[in-house]
Amino acid sequence: MQRKLAPAALTILMLSGCTARVSQLTATKDVPPSDLVAVGGPAPAGRFYVKAGANDLDADVYEFRFEPRSQERISTKARVSTLGGCKDKVVVSAAQKEVGLTDHIQELQGGRLAPVEKLGVQPGSDPHVSADCRILYIRLAEADPELINEIVLFDPATGSTTSIVKGTTVAGASWGPNGEILVLKREASGPVLVIMKSDGTQVTIKPDQPDIGNLQWGQGGWIATGIAQPQQPPTATLFVNPTTGARSVLEGWLPLTWSPDGQQLLVSEAKNGTTLAVVELPDLTKARNVGVSEVGAVWDATWLPA
Repeated sequence: MQRKLAPAALTILMLSGCTARVSQLTATKDVPPSDLVAVGGPAPAGRFYVKAGANDLDADVYEFRFEPRSQERISTKARVSTLGGCKDKVVVSAAQKEVGLTDHIQELQGGRLAPVEKLGVQPGSDPHVSADCRILYIRLAEADPELINEIVLFDPATGSTTSIVKGTTVAGASWGPNGEILVLKREASGPVLVIMKSDGTQVTIKPDQPDIGNLQWGQGGWIATGIAQPQQPPTATLFVNPTTGARSVLEGWLPLTWSPDGQQLLVSEAKNGTTLAVVELPDLTKARNVGVSEVGAVWDATWLPA
């Protein structure tokens, strides 16, 4: 299995869904990540909605709980690409047959995918949802003469959409802990992170990595992103603190989602994505295994309050 960071241009054609059995998470002793065995320890608290399946283009939404341990399938043949959430909403980008086999922004309602209230079903991918349920997503704005991606902000309070940034190098965005917007650009010289603050100022961070993706900025102040060689599966997580400038690399694990308080990061083992662990502040150098997915690799996740 290979897990690659999303390309700058959106991939809009998705493959068919998969069938996976519902099972339970297990817990045993401490082991290194390469052994793919879960370890004991305090269960992460909260609700976890995850994209899981045999491969990245053939996945569905599941609800995971670590205490009591369960894995419940929510969607079937939805061709999920990414998802995000706030306390009362789970937003999904999926390419099920009903929307023409292309990625569209939708939400879970009563165990099914439905149009986002006031937004409708819109073409787009990689939704990131703020604590007050505003949605950032990326869409293909233009395709001729070259591909141009656009970051769109949807505010459910007003029903309005706003273009945040667009360009040939725009590749993704994420919310910051104080309402900042973090934008990933893949420039010819390498990936660049741009922090767009609410006062209109911007800060640029150079990750100094061949390629990065899956931006996650937690309430604890740390940015987590996957590291990869260009067009290769990601192999590690880069942590960057934009306030202090501190950096750290966690080998063998990939970022999924921060806890609501930003003190824990859920990660998946880079080799096949079925072993799950948490990294806890302030120690970003090691991961504590917390469970194993028996419904396939976990590709993306959102961590909601209990």
